[in-house]
Amino acid sequence: MPRLTYVNLLIFLLYLIGSGLEAQTIISQQGLNAPQEKDPVLRADGQVLFFTRPDFENNKGTDNAADIWIINRFANGSWGRALNPGSPINSFAHDRALAVSPDGSRLAVLRTGAVSYIDLLETSGRNWRILATWTLPKEVYPRYDLTFDPNGQQLIYSAYDQGNLNLFRREALPNGLWSRPEALNELNGPGNETGPSLAADGRTLYFQRDGGRWFRQFSPGVRPEAVAIPGSVSQFSPSLNSQEIVAVMRTGSAGEHLQLISASSADLPPSGEIVRGQLSTPPPPGEDVTNISLNSGESLSVRPDELQCYAVFLRTDERLLGATANNKAVADGLSTTQIINAPSFNRNRLEARITRRQREFNRLDRERRTYDLLALKVEDPELAALRDQYRAASGDTLPPRTTAKETRPNSRYATELSELDRMKAKFRRQQNEKLKQRRRGNHSWSGKKASTPTTAPPKVPRIEESYLPIDPAAVASAHEHAYQDSLHLTAEIRAGLQPNNSPRVYERETWENQLREGLPITEPLSPSEVAELDADYQRKLSELEVLRAELQQLDETSAPVNNQPSTYSPAADQRWTAKDDPANRTTTPYTYDQPTSPAPRNQAVTYETAKDKNSTAADYSNSSTSLRGAPMPAGISFIPNTAYPNSRGYTGLDQLLGLIQQSTSVLEIRVHTPLDLDPRAAQLLSEERAITIRNFLADKGISSTNYKVIGFGNNITGQQEERVEVIR
Repeated sequence: MPRLTYVNLLIFLLYLIGSGLEAQTIISQQGLNAPQEKDPVLRADGQVLFFTRPDFENNKGTDNAADIWIINRFANGSWGRALNPGSPINSFAHDRALAVSPDGSRLAVLRTGAVSYIDLLETSGRNWRILATWTLPKEVYPRYDLTFDPNGQQLIYSAYDQGNLNLFRREALPNGLWSRPEALNELNGPGNETGPSLAADGRTLYFQRDGGRWFRQFSPGVRPEAVAIPGSVSQFSPSLNSQEIVAVMRTGSAGEHLQLISASSADLPPSGEIVRGQLSTPPPPGEDVTNISLNSGESLSVRPDELQCYAVFLRTDERLLGATANNKAVADGLSTTQIINAPSFNRNRLEARITRRQREFNRLDRERRTYDLLALKVEDPELAALRDQYRAASGDTLPPRTTAKETRPNSRYATELSELDRMKAKFRRQQNEKLKQRRRGNHSWSGKKASTPTTAPPKVPRIEESYLPIDPAAVASAHEHAYQDSLHLTAEIRAGLQPNNSPRVYERETWENQLREGLPITEPLSPSEVAELDADYQRKLSELEVLRAELQQLDETSAPVNNQPSTYSPAADQRWTAKDDPANRTTTPYTYDQPTSPAPRNQAVTYETAKDKNSTAADYSNSSTSLRGAPMPAGISFIPNTAYPNSRGYTGLDQLLGLIQQSTSVLEIRVHTPLDLDPRAAQLLSEERAITIRNFLADKGISSTNYKVIGFGNNITGQQEERVEVIR
């Protein structure tokens, strides 16, 4: 075994001598034992390196899909430990970093899988968010030999053209579209052009011809020139502030690894600096990218942020032209050589926020109107019955519920009022007829009273003269007419004079709409409705499980110790002292001895005396670790050296969710990392895990006022190594 090690070392030294490179250093701390490494992308300041590890067991996703890893460089020039940034930089597909913007705020990532696409990400503090997504054109895959400009949103790729591999350019348009392909004739030769890559300045393009010599193009449209980078280097990323490159080299049987190689300044991008500016006017409507002019006659494509600010790399003797230039410089490092004035910055920030909020309001209003138009219009069944009865009785139709735009409001109101007066007159006439039928008799109250002789005896009326039977059919008809008139009047008032105050479809509960539409539902539910019903069902099921757990906890707390009956009473020879004892006996309160058999696991034994009758429920906890201020393990574990929970970690997160819901105080969640990590890397890893826990709780609807998540790194890890603790 030692002899093989010496042989491998000798082969490696001979390879270094034969390669012709003066100085090279393996970047990974694991040396030749590190996993395969490729696709390097170095940030403009040279402090952060993005690269890909394919087929690595610690990658995210299935089948060890390729993930993007990050290495930070310290001030003394040494490289730190490789870390997996997690989502959203990495996904469950194969991920690869293509290029980074000059100021390091944007990153282009290639996703390859069932559907291949490019994501443009933007940093916000330590977090990243996806700005736009474009699906790759058909001619790009399956080679995936491409690069992307995050600032100008341009795709440069190698594809077959008449039997040879040539370079093409496409512009990324809004809504995931691409422009027509444009052949880079100034770069294409009789051979095959492959391996296009942009430097961190976003302007210098490198490519390889026939798999051997490397070429460099300073600006679009300029003829390329050859560089002295060896053809054995399959991929590399040049540095802007030092004479070195990060190259992918094959080291014998150990595979491909990232190495830091010295290079001549003539082979690197031209020197310059990063300059920030602000557009006087936003890009044209429907576009995300605009052009800015330089004093050299060249124009650069930039995508500004919400405040219309941008950052470009200007070479020596170059400057911005017009209102976009800003000569106010500060010494805050490479990425802040020029800034805008504070008053205009605040004003533009407020205007951008107002515009964004107004755009969000407009989107919500469009969705509300669309939902209202697409939702099923449910007719009031009572009003529909009244209309049917009215049509059957009179054959007329009610006044229209709505009026056309050409009809004047005054004429519509006059028509409705006249119809209402007609219905009232008809109702009064029918009521008078009904009253006359009830009071019908021989005596006429409207005629003159006839005089009779006082001496004549009073005339006794006969039965047929004093009583006239009422026709039942006429009475029933009068009742029906009166009832119909009252219904017509009510319907008229509801249809024209009184607005419909019933709630809209989207303001009612789902079951109310279903009852109005009629059960059972014959049409299948949409996927969104099914997902909403499943989520509601799962939420109610979770609440039921929490209540059951609380009931079980109360049952376990109140269970008798050592199978002793709950009606246990002291022995007969024990005496108790009653209030105002007549015998004046003095005894001490009886104290139960500690039971000989052990108490059940995870259950504290509590002995109640007279002075403990007013104690609160907090005194009867199931575990001694639930005392206020005592750390309690949360049972949350992660995949080693990542912020991704494993299967047992997700179980711990669910338990933590129930603990926060049951707690009456703010919980403090502490994340600790192993002692063997570098302090800075350990702190970053603990903060990433804290963000993972916070995002999980936020997705479950838990307010951030109920808990605090803090990453402690390995400062107070102690003998317990990495863990997650909860403190009440």
